[in-house]
Amino acid sequence: GLVGSEMCIRDRGTMELILNEHAFAQQAIACGTVGKKPAQTLGCISRYLCYEGYEKPQIEETLHRFMRENYANYHAVQWSAAIEHISSRADRRPLLQANQIEITQEELASIRALASQPLERLCFTLLCLAKYAQLINPANDGWVTQKWSAIFRMAHVQAGKERQAAMLHTLREKGLIAFSRGVDNLHIHVLFFRPASQTACALDDLREPGLFYLSLQGERIIRCACCGKLLKPKTNNQKYCPDCRAEMNLKKTLARYHAATF
Repeated sequence: GLVGSEMCIRDRGTMELILNEHAFAQQAIACGTVGKKPAQTLGCISRYLCYEGYEKPQIEETLHRFMRENYANYHAVQWSAAIEHISSRADRRPLLQANQIEITQEELASIRALASQPLERLCFTLLCLAKYAQLINPANDGWVTQKWSAIFRMAHVQAGKERQAAMLHTLREKGLIAFSRGVDNLHIHVLFFRPASQTACALDDLREPGLFYLSLQGERIIRCACCGKLLKPKTNNQKYCPDCRAEMNLKKTLARYHAATF
């Protein structure tokens, strides 16, 4: 498997959008949830600890303990460099503590006017990403920098590269987005901010904007009882997302192993 430093590099391009890092870190610590992107979880916890007044050595020690207690493949030597790097960057930017992102009635009307569920989910996701980017950097003027594949995955729209380009071209023709002038720059400029309009809905979790939009359309969407992520349940009594369920099962297996061995 990948060691800590390699995971940091891998996770960098696929980060989930965490709106309230304070709440996310607290929940990760309380549930012992490392998640699929350990480097991102550790980065969030490190900023939280820095916010709480921890010094770099304390942050490192706490991150090692968190991994030792909650990550099955943890080896201190393999994770040492990665945790030292993450701890050193804990004060690079403030802990993001946004409660929600608001979508206005005019913005939602522009999206629904597309009259195509996949296009609507894509457009809604782009608007959410643009508003998130402004939370991170107020000077951002509605630019979305995520990879197209990540945007479509978040929107829950299955499309190959040609269809992705065609759908984005449709949004551009309708004046909702623009592209960068750079030949190799695939960043997307969202053009339909309408902040003066009344609020239509608000997201307090940006990890699954496509599913949130489906919930606005009346589909049954629930939150994972552990990590709070939105999911489309496959059964009536489903409580956990696949990642948390797998992690819980692994912890039970490890507990049984330790009980039998020691």
